[in-house]
Amino acid sequence: MVYMKLRQSMKINHKKVERIYYENSLSLKKRTFRRKQKIGRPAPRPAAETGRWLAMDFVTDSVGNRRAIRILTAVDSITKEAVIVKPCFSMTGREVSEELEKAAGRNGPLLYLQTDNGPEFRSRALEEWCTRNNVKHIYSRPGKPTDNCFAEAFNRILRMECLEANYFPDMTNAGKIIEEWTDDYNRNRPQKGLKGLTPEQFKSKLLSAKPNLNSGRTLG
Repeated sequence: MVYMKLRQSMKINHKKVERIYYENSLSLKKRTFRRKQKIGRPAPRPAAETGRWLAMDFVTDSVGNRRAIRILTAVDSITKEAVIVKPCFSMTGREVSEELEKAAGRNGPLLYLQTDNGPEFRSRALEEWCTRNNVKHIYSRPGKPTDNCFAEAFNRILRMECLEANYFPDMTNAGKIIEEWTDDYNRNRPQKGLKGLTPEQFKSKLLSAKPNLNSGRTLG
């Protein structure tokens, strides 16, 4: 209403309106500034090296009291193995780096990590972890989820077969069901992209065919 009266009485711009609002103790919409996003590049095609390229993302869901939960997922881009599936209420960049450290201890050191531009993935703690472990962090381009297609494909299966098919009364129950589903996915789920093998079988075959992951040999 004040703005319409001003427009009818004088030539104004937004700066003059803000000044008049301020002088009359009227409420002004607070300006918010977002941290500048990192602009990613299309990722190169992963080489046939197990445990060396992880695609990571978050999936959202809820527990019985309708409190939102987030599930951190990381899938090996070669073996399609679900390396990390960690439900939580919230997670900082430091906690993400701790999960990566555990995964590297189980599966060997990483070469590449691909994520979107979420705040947890842009954190200083995660950047320091990648630098310390010589991991190249690749960011998806804003508005291009297909850049991280391995994580997106896994998250779709996780949602359809586990999250939407189960009711989680609390976080403990959610963690147990998600862990059981993940174990079944890795051990008992043949995949067309792996020539009818499960992620665990394909990983074993890859390791037996190429004991030296730096040798450059590939599966026949």
